[in-house]
Amino acid sequence: METDDFYKLREGMDNSLDPLVNIHEMIFRPLDKLVFNAPFDFDNITYHMTILNNTKHPIAFAIKGNCIPRVIAYPPYGILKSKQKIPVAVTMRKFDHTVHGAKDRIVYEWVLLKEYEDKFRPEMLRSNGIVRRKNILVQYNG
Repeated sequence: METDDFYKLREGMDNSLDPLVNIHEMIFRPLDKLVFNAPFDFDNITYHMTILNNTKHPIAFAIKGNCIPRVIAYPPYGILKSKQKIPVAVTMRKFDHTVHGAKDRIVYEWVLLKEYEDKFRPEMLRSNGIVRRKNILVQYNG
């Protein structure tokens, strides 16, 4: 469990986080689902979404899913600086949507980091006791 000191940016006068900022939030666009439209017989169809770190801390994230290898995301993991926004390419590969895909979703998992690190390590998601998750539904219109 992290102490309140974790949320201080620097030593000195009133350097705690602004109480108006929700430190548990990443902003996703689209918000809760991706929609792929038919036909599904192309080799790859890519949909772009963006994620934004809306905190004062760096964030380590990883993207998981129950629909791999039909749907993959790039980058599959990374580290975002405070207020950094990145595009994520979500690619659907050719498959029979009448057999698969009824409950497909991708999941973003992330943790706050005390300090920015250049390289992502899977242990980062296990080092902090609070792992946040966001489910994004993958829908197929066909």
